[in-house]
Amino acid sequence: MKKDFEGISVVIPTYNYRDLLEKTLDSLCDQSLDKSLYEVIVVDDGSSDNTFEVIPKYKDRINILYLYQPDFGFRVASARNLGVIQAKYEIVLFFDSGMIASRNLLDEHLKSHSQFGREVVIGLSYGVNEFCSSNFNKLSEILSYPADKVFPMLSISPELYDCRFEMFSKLMGKDLNRYGAWVAFWTGNASVKRGELIKINGFDEWFNSWGGEDVELGIRLQKSGCKFRVLPGMEAVHAPHEKDAEQKVRDSRNNIQYICRKHSESEYQTLKSLTWQEILGIERQYPKACAEPSLA
Repeated sequence: MKKDFEGISVVIPTYNYRDLLEKTLDSLCDQSLDKSLYEVIVVDDGSSDNTFEVIPKYKDRINILYLYQPDFGFRVASARNLGVIQAKYEIVLFFDSGMIASRNLLDEHLKSHSQFGREVVIGLSYGVNEFCSSNFNKLSEILSYPADKVFPMLSISPELYDCRFEMFSKLMGKDLNRYGAWVAFWTGNASVKRGELIKINGFDEWFNSWGGEDVELGIRLQKSGCKFRVLPGMEAVHAPHEKDAEQKVRDSRNNIQYICRKHSESEYQTLKSLTWQEILGIERQYPKACAEPSLA
């Protein structure tokens, strides 16, 4: 079935985040992009908090689809793949439950894809850190203000900027593929053409614990010839909630070992010994044929 290039499908995996999901959906109801040009696909990874009860109140506000998969453990990769399969539009935005969108989020992602070809768009978000939520109280306080005040207040709070902001600022105007942007491809806020995802078989469903499934997808997108770009502004915010940072560190280490077994090239082996900041700071030289991925 031919997919529509004129809109965007938002895929949101969720698991027992009913309250956070409502915040996310509320923000997606208030977009500058016309409602006829986007859909929201909520993929429930076996929640036990009656998440499904949230969906009906949004039926008249946005084009929303609810999908459910049984709880067989942490299966965010398969949840996202299920959303991609059902997506109506060619542009797919992966957006996490608990992320709050600015009014321009969908419009900015869609514009970026309309300007270029085979691109992967990374969106930065306030409040995003690698493993945990820092400045929890300040972020919570700002989010308690009226919606039209939130993003202006966040813009003057550099301690709440996305932890990738500084590194990407240093790389402004440079070929991000040469600087290993795959390592910072985090799907809390990132968009890709559906066709590119289908071509490489989507997310690897081996992943059954937190961390790495998006980075591994980024590796394969780079290998397939896609070009990474970053949205110029932060158009989302990560709503603070409790996390088990130590557990996430342990999970990510195990998943890194798997990624390195799957991708033996020296560029990806750096995951074993370097931080993502260090990897993102290394310029690489590729063979001429691979240096500039084609923009179809």
